[in-house]
Amino acid sequence: MLYFDNATASPPSKGVLEAIKKAGWISPFSLYGEKEVRSLNQAFEQIDKLFPTQGTGSLFFAPSRMAAMDALFRFVFEEWGRGFGKSHFLTSQIEEATQIFALSHLEDWGGKGTLIATDRDDRLTAERLQAALSPRTSLLTLSLGHGLLGTLQPIDELYPLLDERGVLLHLDLSHVVGKAEVDPLKLRADFITFSLETIHGPRGAAVLWSKRPLRSNDLLFGSEPQAIGMMDLPRCLGLGVAALEARDHLSTLQLEGSLMREQFEEELKKAIPEIEILFKGTERLPTTSVISFPGVRSEALLFSLHEKGLFASMGGGIFQEISHLLTACHYPPEIALTSLSFTFSRMNTREEISEGVKILEECYFPLRKASQGLL
Repeated sequence: MLYFDNATASPPSKGVLEAIKKAGWISPFSLYGEKEVRSLNQAFEQIDKLFPTQGTGSLFFAPSRMAAMDALFRFVFEEWGRGFGKSHFLTSQIEEATQIFALSHLEDWGGKGTLIATDRDDRLTAERLQAALSPRTSLLTLSLGHGLLGTLQPIDELYPLLDERGVLLHLDLSHVVGKAEVDPLKLRADFITFSLETIHGPRGAAVLWSKRPLRSNDLLFGSEPQAIGMMDLPRCLGLGVAALEARDHLSTLQLEGSLMREQFEEELKKAIPEIEILFKGTERLPTTSVISFPGVRSEALLFSLHEKGLFASMGGGIFQEISHLLTACHYPPEIALTSLSFTFSRMNTREEISEGVKILEECYFPLRKASQGLL
């Protein structure tokens, strides 16, 4: 099997699985003893090596990014919406389903969420942000890096406007942590969330950090109020090990990930000259490549690849479908409907890249011939 869909989820590493197994089953509601408390403190220290907060703010475990965001958005709504009438939240229209779904709760609470259009490179510009702001806006929520498209937001360009208008900033770093150096204090975000599911961490575990000190009682408004700050020992220990492994492999992944992506794109272009490599001219995550295969629908190619044991992505699940995302980025249908995303990890090899290119070549040309006149 060739697994090039690591943006959706990656297999937990051996070290993570061993940490979870060693912890055994223990109820999150149990009264932990000295041994368990030491293990949890160690997990916090391991996370701090990857995400150095320098002891500032408040860090919480959560059972998922959805739970973390839901609790966070409700907290901001209660504090700034009900307190000061600032009940308007913003995000980009290409965000993951996690953020969009969490924002959908705003109307139930009496607030409003707005999706802002991005440019062709999936960038939310200061001009577009300014046009969407209102006196009632309290929060901008963004993924710093898009897992499916591999694009990075120009967040430095947005800080002056956010500061001027007094708008809080939430960043999700799930597709950036472990692939790029992250300094939460330099990012200047008020709130940060991330999971490590895409870099071989455990499923069902996420982190929520607030720049201002908070108590878990402040986050009891979400759909899973008992879950924020709840210490699920096995997953917390797995998260700590994943953070330590990500820290140890960061430099290697940055280099090897970029080289694997470059090898993949160069070999694929030689094998199938008509492909189009999207977002190549913009700043990208080192492990993601989005390719358009002219004349072949994404779902047809994806099915054919799966039959031969190669796994890529056209979105769905935590992501919007890639055709919707590319349409929102102003790509024409002949590109939006024929594109796939490939995401690599430290567990992939150069040999797998070459093997994957051969499989793509074997699948593409028969489908292109069969699809003539259909697209």
